[in-house]
Amino acid sequence: MDMLPQLPALRLVLPPETLSWRLQLIQQGIDWMKPRYKEVKQRAIILGSDRDMLIPSAEEAERLRKALPRARSR
Repeated sequence: MDMLPQLPALRLVLPPETLSWRLQLIQQGIDWMKPRYKEVKQRAIILGSDRDMLIPSAEEAERLRKALPRARSR
């Protein structure tokens, strides 16, 4: 998962090893959850912003909206 170019703010405050480790944890969570998205029956609202300085949340919100059966995004 090479999100480092997209995360300039975190690169300034976290050591590279810590940032890499945290991104690996996020990727592990995504890998575990991805096949289970269709099982989620609850309605969900996903918030994202194209002004997010830490993660590309607008793109992630759209990805999750498509993956979760009863989700809306803002």
